[in-house]
Amino acid sequence: MKNLNADELLGAIGLQRRQEPPDYLVTALGLFGAGLVVGAGLGMLFAPKPGAELRRDIGGKVGDNFQALQDQVQKLAEKVQGLSSGEGRVPVTRGEGGAPAGAPPLTGPNPGTTGGNVPKA
Repeated sequence: MKNLNADELLGAIGLQRRQEPPDYLVTALGLFGAGLVVGAGLGMLFAPKPGAELRRDIGGKVGDNFQALQDQVQKLAEKVQGLSSGEGRVPVTRGEGGAPAGAPPLTGPNPGTTGGNVPKA
């Protein structure tokens, strides 16, 4: 009978040693890297535009959206400043029961406060 080591003995009965993380991690990272390379190659192969043109279009759209966002923030800042200084406020005429004119009158213990803002049915 020949001398068998542990791996040969386990292999003879259809088993193997448990893999340690470095063993399967290298394989997984290798497959992931290969997938990245294949995906990038297919992306370039089927891209509708050349890379420089695509980057220019994306940059232009990002720049346009950023400018629109800056404009909206500026408008909002102006509105907030106007409200804090009292500009832009519209006087509301009150009707029956403290409700704005044209609205149904408010009923309840304290019209105009939380819990008392129940319109008459």
